[in-house]
Amino acid sequence: MIGKYLKEVWHLKIFVIVVIAVTALSYSVYYFFEPTVVADLGDEDNFFEWWTAISLFVASLFCFYLFIKTKNIFFILLALVFFFGGGEEISWGQRIFGFKTPELMDEVNVQHEFSF
Repeated sequence: MIGKYLKEVWHLKIFVIVVIAVTALSYSVYYFFEPTVVADLGDEDNFFEWWTAISLFVASLFCFYLFIKTKNIFFILLALVFFFGGGEEISWGQRIFGFKTPELMDEVNVQHEFSF
């Protein structure tokens, strides 16, 4: 039983290598840039926010693909979690599409954004 999962993981080796490389490159920003530049990159609608959102959406698509291929319900659940995370990261496109936060949500949301 466990051999089946190890075989699936073995096929994901390129994906794992890419994830490790991207993670290492992301953290190298702290080494190569001044703290003020890193802080600016982490501001709203800047590099790190978009990188995180895109990464979460890609992970969602990848998990959805794995669900279609394997019919394993775990992958569709992961796909939904990653999609939800990506949507939350960009406040469900609020600044992209230019819509206001509903009044009820604005009252209870600390960020005053369209997010949970």
